[in-house]
Amino acid sequence: MHIYKDGNTTRKGNRYCGVRALTIATGMSWSDAEKLLKQFVSIPLSRGIFKDEYDAALNSIGWHWVAAPKLTGRKARAEDLPSGTYIARQARHYVCVIDGDCHDTFDSTHKMVYGYWAKAA
Repeated sequence: MHIYKDGNTTRKGNRYCGVRALTIATGMSWSDAEKLLKQFVSIPLSRGIFKDEYDAALNSIGWHWVAAPKLTGRKARAEDLPSGTYIARQARHYVCVIDGDCHDTFDSTHKMVYGYWAKAA
């Protein structure tokens, strides 16, 4: 299911998905999320965030990468993730997933999930 959330910003466009997913998943303010990510990215946030740079930023606050579950006959989607709060990587997109629901400005529930970041226990 899709639940509309914009991360409490007026910024428009899908290119801020990494910032938006981070604010929704952590409760961090938009400005704090931008400050954190700017320490790790090589291009303006408005142009997107490379996976390796996003990974470094999330690792710095205690999140770790988990490969998507392997399923027979189809690719994993957000609904296939275990219960909890994650930041999922999809094709050209990052999205906050809470208990299998995509929290974002648009519905990406149909997109496959490559993997996700989870908060270290």
